[in-house]
Amino acid sequence: MSTALTMSPGYVFKRPTYTFEELKKKVKETVGSHSPLGASQAERYFVCPGSVRLSKGIEKKSSPYAEEGTLAHALADYFLCHGKWPKGTPKEFIEPLAVYVEAVMADYIGLVKNGRSGQLGVEEEFHLSTIHPDLWGTADAALWISEPVLKLIVYDLKFGRGKYVKVYNNRQLLFYALGALFKWKVPAQEVELVIAQPRLPRPGDEVESVDEMFSVTYNKDRTLSRWSVPALRLYDFAAELAESVRRTDDPNAELVTGPHCKFCPAAPICPARSGTSLVLAQEEFSPALPYDPNALAAVLPYLDEVEDWVKNVRAFAYNEAERGVDIPGYKIVQKHGKEHWIADEETVAAHCELFYGVDRDEVFTKKLKTPKQVREVCGKGADLSAYTSKRSRGRVLVPDSDPRVSVRPDPTQEFEVLEPEWERVEENEQGE
Repeated sequence: MSTALTMSPGYVFKRPTYTFEELKKKVKETVGSHSPLGASQAERYFVCPGSVRLSKGIEKKSSPYAEEGTLAHALADYFLCHGKWPKGTPKEFIEPLAVYVEAVMADYIGLVKNGRSGQLGVEEEFHLSTIHPDLWGTADAALWISEPVLKLIVYDLKFGRGKYVKVYNNRQLLFYALGALFKWKVPAQEVELVIAQPRLPRPGDEVESVDEMFSVTYNKDRTLSRWSVPALRLYDFAAELAESVRRTDDPNAELVTGPHCKFCPAAPICPARSGTSLVLAQEEFSPALPYDPNALAAVLPYLDEVEDWVKNVRAFAYNEAERGVDIPGYKIVQKHGKEHWIADEETVAAHCELFYGVDRDEVFTKKLKTPKQVREVCGKGADLSAYTSKRSRGRVLVPDSDPRVSVRPDPTQEFEVLEPEWERVEENEQGE
């Protein structure tokens, strides 16, 4: 689905109209295809070229997070093409997506009001076959402006809540910008990358380089970030991309572990990850044994990676067993059942009252929703601060880079052995 047209005031893209439920059904029925060297994988294969070859033939399972993200992208696409939301679109989609669509529309309207010419692409497909046949993808939106400066703006929507994504030197968006210039064959002096991440504002403790600090701009809520760079940067990126892709074709391409492993299809079978995990598993720490605190500190940064590896291997083994693969010593069984009502609430309440003398109020519960849920109901900007407070749920071990003040335990107090408390943010993979 691609549109790249010279714009004129009041133009509306010619796309089919749907209700929210119809669009949701259509999105669910549509099977998308993804390039093994696509833009959303660039951060991974630039660092770990061997992951591309190792991932071949491995089916990537979807998730509720990915499906939600794909639907969010479809809704944003619909709004940009029709100027309105599908009938019945829930507020929990409209409010966050407004950050993204308003950014695109504001740039577009500014272009039209000033009488400038340009080009807008929504869900813009492109192909970089001159570099490699597998380099293709779809940008959420792209806008080319002819004056006063030849400028290309590339927009990307991140609907997840888990991981904040930096716009500065972002390879995925540089990939999209390069693709748009290749396809449209338009000149550009400046390129602007824009990321809308409406459900995850930029964290206050995010570390920035000096150049990033002075070159990236944000909206008031820090849910929209922009970074501009001379268009010549794309020539450098094209060379970097070509070299990275060339390395993925090497049969002995290097496997490198890191945060990029999180959504790699080959993560469960990756020898680099399993090697790291098995080495760390041999380390033993206990209050009853002497140990070097420096050795303990060296292990801690890898624990998230090991936990992810264990989780991925479990999921991989289960999916293989469900597919019919015989895994020696293991079998698929039904989970233990959880008792639930099969009669309606009134029937159960009447039965308990009649036969056991139990008052109706004793079998029903009524609970106020959480402050976050109530704020969503009341609408953006609702002030409930007079009725809420934040209290810590306990202590947790975090790196020194965390901005919170260190809390030292009192050695004079008795202590008990507790279950380990770790603080980590689960990333939500999104449909791109």
